[in-house]
Amino acid sequence: MGSRASTKSPWAERHEGGRGMERDRMRASQLLAWNLRRHRVYRGISQERLAAGAAMARGYVARMERGLENPTLGALDRLSEALSVPVAEFFIAPVEGEPPPQPLRGGRPRKLAEQVTTAPPLVPGERT
Repeated sequence: MGSRASTKSPWAERHEGGRGMERDRMRASQLLAWNLRRHRVYRGISQERLAAGAAMARGYVARMERGLENPTLGALDRLSEALSVPVAEFFIAPVEGEPPPQPLRGGRPRKLAEQVTTAPPLVPGERT
């Protein structure tokens, strides 16, 4: 039996059985994570503020920045609008050797309970 040349496209050979597709999705989510954080930090915007501007939960933005989410095109549109960048900016490969974007200084805000000082104890018979 002779050897036959493959009739599959190069794309189909790379993605046969869905194995390659997962790797491609991972690369896209890593690019999104890198660039989303890069643009947010460059502008000095917290995850919470970006999430509010894009009408989404802060946790969702945080998961995108860690490459754990696959957002919809609508979500990417809202993020690009909130950051004033084209959607294509989220998928630009970093320059080789470029260090990853660092989080904003200060990190997450303290919980409200830690920020509120406790009121002095009520004196017996005192009305509030």
